[in-house]
Amino acid sequence: MVRSARKLRWANYAALTVGALWAVAQATALARGRPEESALERMHLVLYGLIALLLYRPFCAAAGRPSPPRSPPPS
Repeated sequence: MVRSARKLRWANYAALTVGALWAVAQATALARGRPEESALERMHLVLYGLIALLLYRPFCAAAGRPSPPRSPPPS
């Protein structure tokens, strides 16, 4: 059974929350003594996350899976 994103909204928000908490935990655990290194690692974490987000839809399309629907434009 295929469920729409609207019906699974709580699961989507839960997954986003878990991902954000994981990123914060990882950034904290990987923090070094030098602030320059910590800032650089956090910047890489954000940039790699953005790249993954940008590549998610094309990989879903290539695999034949439907990508999540885009939100409608504001009215």
